[in-house]
Amino acid sequence: MNRMGRFALVAITMVAILERLASGAGSLIPLSYAGVLPDGTGGNRVVAFQGQIAGAALAGELTLDGVRHKLVATLGPDGSVAGVVYRDDLIVATFSGQPDGVRGLRGDFMLNGQGGNWELPVVLPSALSTTTP
Repeated sequence: MNRMGRFALVAITMVAILERLASGAGSLIPLSYAGVLPDGTGGNRVVAFQGQIAGAALAGELTLDGVRHKLVATLGPDGSVAGVVYRDDLIVATFSGQPDGVRGLRGDFMLNGQGGNWELPVVLPSALSTTTP
């Protein structure tokens, strides 16, 4: 799939996730994380997330170095995650990750055309529902 096709698919998925959360479908599980993550230059970035999980949908607010962004993602039945970070209706990053045992999640991201890896000491529940949003 080409780049434009991927972004269109992500945008449609984002709308479906947001509609599902807004409708109050399913049980809501609050999720928050705050910490410092290394960036590609060897420096550190202050990161905080506050949101909720509803079924296979994760949505909330990501603050990166004091700047607020929206984050939406889908959870796989194995605890994997894939989503987007956006601000002012523009996608600024895409990401995906897989469970890394009891250590948390490990994955890849694409930000401003640059790729990288990330790791968080957060274990997400597997999708609470097999229904696709």
